[in-house]
Amino acid sequence: MRRFLPWIIWGLGSLYFFAEYFVRVSTGALSPILMNELHIQAVMVGSLSAFFYYAYIGMQIPVGILVDKFGAKLLLVASTLIFGVACFLFSFIHEIWLGCLYRFIMGLTGAFAFVGTLKLITIYFEPRQFAVLAGITQGLGMLGAVIGEAPISYMFSIFGWRITMFYISFIFIALSLNLLFLVRETKTTTKSTNQPHQINKPKSSLWTDIQLLFASKGLWLNCLFIGLLYAPTTTFGEQWGALFMSSTLSSSITAGAFAVGFIFIAMAIGCPLIGFISDRIKSRIKVMRFCSVACLCLILVIIYPHWFGFAPSTNMYYALMFLYGIFNSAIVVSYALSSELIEHKISGLALGVTNMASVIIGSLFIPLIGFIIDKMHPLHCLTHVQLSTFHTAFIMFPACFIICFILTYFITDTKCRNIATKIAS
Repeated sequence: MRRFLPWIIWGLGSLYFFAEYFVRVSTGALSPILMNELHIQAVMVGSLSAFFYYAYIGMQIPVGILVDKFGAKLLLVASTLIFGVACFLFSFIHEIWLGCLYRFIMGLTGAFAFVGTLKLITIYFEPRQFAVLAGITQGLGMLGAVIGEAPISYMFSIFGWRITMFYISFIFIALSLNLLFLVRETKTTTKSTNQPHQINKPKSSLWTDIQLLFASKGLWLNCLFIGLLYAPTTTFGEQWGALFMSSTLSSSITAGAFAVGFIFIAMAIGCPLIGFISDRIKSRIKVMRFCSVACLCLILVIIYPHWFGFAPSTNMYYALMFLYGIFNSAIVVSYALSSELIEHKISGLALGVTNMASVIIGSLFIPLIGFIIDKMHPLHCLTHVQLSTFHTAFIMFPACFIICFILTYFITDTKCRNIATKIAS
């Protein structure tokens, strides 16, 4: 048992990230239900979804500091328990402001899932195992997004959304108890703080580290790149895509969510694949540039097929979604670039900022698109939104990828090595 204990502990942390992710994206399937039940507009549904991201974004830097100071066990146990309680209370809401509050609490606590699991890896595993386990953990998050699409939508239709969320809450409570009794953090189990992948406590002051970050033009351009690259996936894949595909395919919301789920299936495969290709060709920028163009072409065909004079079949949409997910996995290359553009002693802080940037633009787009839908479709019923309304609201997606492509000509290619010293000079 002792031999397999590290794997069990890592599995519990990864399961938290997996479960947190499918709750995060479940509002895509829940949107039309809440609009009818709570008598709210699309912009409010978008705000409900976005409140998770507002808290999640704001916690990215504090989470790293707190995990280093108090350890992973205490924070994972507490955050998992509170997340479960928030899900439990969410299942009883009858007012939208309470839903936003509980989603905000989910975002606050869910922010500990990924970083906390990485911390567990540094404690229980060798440094050479870090990259593989971190990649698998990220892939599990993408699989969680798949569950949050069609399977959750199906459960909502069969059992009702309140009963489903009620029982989901007990998954997190059970995880909290398992983490409490199985995780052991002692000085003897913690690896050396000199390990390159450990989330180290910074030796310099936080203000000094932040000044160093602001001095790196390449880092902030890269943060803008990852934010714009992933914004359409956050907005389309996690919130509005299921409704769009439901209208496009003249099908149920469950069928629409199933189609969108192919994006996250592909990203579970694409994240390690695209990262491997970037390492293999010794270039970050070439991969980022190519993937920007590929995502642009694919999103145009997915949303505006009439521009090209054809109507994709259902199977073709599945293929298009899958390919889009593969190329959108270039976000992992952007993470690698951030760690190579900044001095190693503050690479953890740089990655926290990059992770924050990856979702901030999408979190703003979600309610914005809801606002556009409300203005163009004032019936307050998402099941009958015309495709032309979505076409107008989604025009920002191709614009994102065009800007991403342009940005790649202003960011230094690190050639897969740390060049912070060279940039500083």
